[in-house]
Amino acid sequence: MAHYQEDIILLLSDFTRIGSLCLTGTHSTIHPIIDSLCRSLPVHTLSLRLEDNHERNRFILPDDLFGGKAPIRYLQFTAGCQIVAPHWLLHSVTRFTSAESIPPFELLDVLRQMSALTHFEHHPIAILWGNLDLVKLRASSVHMPQLANLIIRPGDWLDPFMLLNQSLLLHAGAKGRLELDLYEFLSWIDDEGWTEHLSPLLKAADGFRHVHFSGEQSEGWFRLWTGSVATAWEDAEFCLFSKWRQLGGANTSRSGSLSCFVALGVAQVRKLVIDLPSPHPEKFWYRKNDLSRSYWWELLEKLPGIEELELRSTVVRRVARAWEVRRAPAVLPALQRVWIVAPELDLLSPQYAIIGDLPSRRIIRLPNSTVGDVTLLPEVVSVEKDIENVSSGLLALLQGLAG
Repeated sequence: MAHYQEDIILLLSDFTRIGSLCLTGTHSTIHPIIDSLCRSLPVHTLSLRLEDNHERNRFILPDDLFGGKAPIRYLQFTAGCQIVAPHWLLHSVTRFTSAESIPPFELLDVLRQMSALTHFEHHPIAILWGNLDLVKLRASSVHMPQLANLIIRPGDWLDPFMLLNQSLLLHAGAKGRLELDLYEFLSWIDDEGWTEHLSPLLKAADGFRHVHFSGEQSEGWFRLWTGSVATAWEDAEFCLFSKWRQLGGANTSRSGSLSCFVALGVAQVRKLVIDLPSPHPEKFWYRKNDLSRSYWWELLEKLPGIEELELRSTVVRRVARAWEVRRAPAVLPALQRVWIVAPELDLLSPQYAIIGDLPSRRIIRLPNSTVGDVTLLPEVVSVEKDIENVSSGLLALLQGLAG
């Protein structure tokens, strides 16, 4: 863009009905373009991405940008410094994504100007939160009763989430989401002061009720969220999302995810969903990428309160290896319902009900059942007569395997 900024300025001068504007470049290339936009324009989306590390720590937008009036609704700033916008531009913003190096007090001042903001995402590029006066910061709290969604991707630091969670005064129905890599999560947990940070997080969550686990050795993720058993993660008051990717031969998926589950108090979880990438029948490389057999037993042991289990059909055969583990303990003592979800909408999704207590627990299949029809019917087929591999495998999980 450096070679064509004059052409861009000339081109934009002829536009009178611009609705969305996205500028990507360096300080020196974007500044002349921004300075030239002094006419009133109906811009509702503005995105600025600065790709260089400038010696100055601020990129200031002029007060007469767009003639001092534009109906900006969506604002996105990405930079290694702070992008400073005039206050009038912030008043109508309903969705704001900030990936900047911005000090906390300045960030709170920006949010204080956004009286219409309903969706805020913060992805700090660098932390400028050292040596903070926390008492002063909390005294600068911002009332945001209109904010419905708060999403924080803090990178290597969890302080932004913790402090924003305390500084932004939201209404009871607001939805908070924390997203981070598993490696970063483990580094946080290993820190000596992790309990001090963890307590506010768990208090904000008010107890997780759902776990959705998806992945394999090289790549995967898990999501935990609050709410009733019927609550989707998008509707949860708090959701934690963590992912992993195998780098340099190091693998954190097995012990790492289990450590996080323990630290987050997943004993209250009531529903578990497991899905895995679909294998390619003609290839065998994915077998080396599978999580170990013992992993599944260890995972389910950490979730004693699970009442509902949902397995995607891609899981059944691959997790079946876990059923071969000897001297494995019984798991999921509170389990009541199981769904095997078919990927195709026109295929039936078998459902099972769990009856009895250890050591004589049984699984009965509900024929032709749907998610809304889980009552026990007289014509149910017992697991002894069911030849499906999944039913015998589930029984092994629930009863444990003798040596």
